[in-house]
Amino acid sequence: MQQEEMEIQLWEYIDGTCSHDERVRISQLINTDELWKQKHAELTAFDTKMHTELGPATTAPGFAAQVMGGINPVTTGRNKAALNISIKAVACFFIVITVVSLGYVLFNTDWNFKQPGTTPALKFTVPTVNLNLPEHTAAVAGFAAILLLLLAVDTILRKKTISNL
Repeated sequence: MQQEEMEIQLWEYIDGTCSHDERVRISQLINTDELWKQKHAELTAFDTKMHTELGPATTAPGFAAQVMGGINPVTTGRNKAALNISIKAVACFFIVITVVSLGYVLFNTDWNFKQPGTTPALKFTVPTVNLNLPEHTAAVAGFAAILLLLLAVDTILRKKTISNL
């Protein structure tokens, strides 16, 4: 068994986070194996030293309230109302875009069918737009998309980190 695995198991034993069966097994190893006994004594001494000498630091009164107030800014009624309005505005934008796109497709579809027994001749042509963009536009757009994706992932991870505090 590697040194690191032994230390992990001993820390779980010292902290009391291992299962009952693991606790019994590690206790037997400590009693029978000299290496386990030495490492257990060393880690126990370190744990005791950490708890006694490096006790919790004192904080200013109201510190916790200030920190928690800074973490969750959406606590006031005004902020919640602004958030609700923003969500509704984005939803309305997507609904309008969807309805306009569907209307455009339905309006520009040729609904004339061929003779019975043949496949219908529904035709829809998408209008083409010629923008005459420079050659490097696709690379710039791809780079911008990657940056936006990284920004979105960073925002999500920050929210998860803040919620775990």
